[in-house]
Amino acid sequence: MAAKGWTASGITKQVKRLRSLPRKEDERPWSAVGPEFERILQELSVSDEHTERIVTYIVDSARFCPAPFELRELAACVATGQEELRADPLCQICGGDGWRTITRSGLSGVERCKCWAPRPAPKMEFVPLAGQPGYVLPDKSMPKPTDEDRAEAIATGIHGGDAA
Repeated sequence: MAAKGWTASGITKQVKRLRSLPRKEDERPWSAVGPEFERILQELSVSDEHTERIVTYIVDSARFCPAPFELRELAACVATGQEELRADPLCQICGGDGWRTITRSGLSGVERCKCWAPRPAPKMEFVPLAGQPGYVLPDKSMPKPTDEDRAEAIATGIHGGDAA
């Protein structure tokens, strides 16, 4: 496991920012929740900058200070800012898996594709839950699929189904 780049003072500073958000009346006291926030941020943050991005995201988008489980969910949605070696998902040579097939002296094998390079980690999308800012009610005007629709989707291979 890679070493974490956060500092205790950086975590404490960001937890203080979270404390500035209003709290729901029925929540546990701050003395019980604050240490949980520190623990979660220490576990999920890769740097002080990442910790700051997590808290900024919450401060900018939340009406209330999140519960510890919500902090964990929200923190997971914020990119670390680190780049990782990965293949180009649109590469015509390797098909996006980072390996190309080669043949030498009648033997075949694989080698790294030229598209293998530092790339940003894939971005996770935050989908708000019911009651959170940005939540959109499902469109109830859309017709529900019938059994015939499902059978046709399976027969044509849509959604990975196999024809019976």
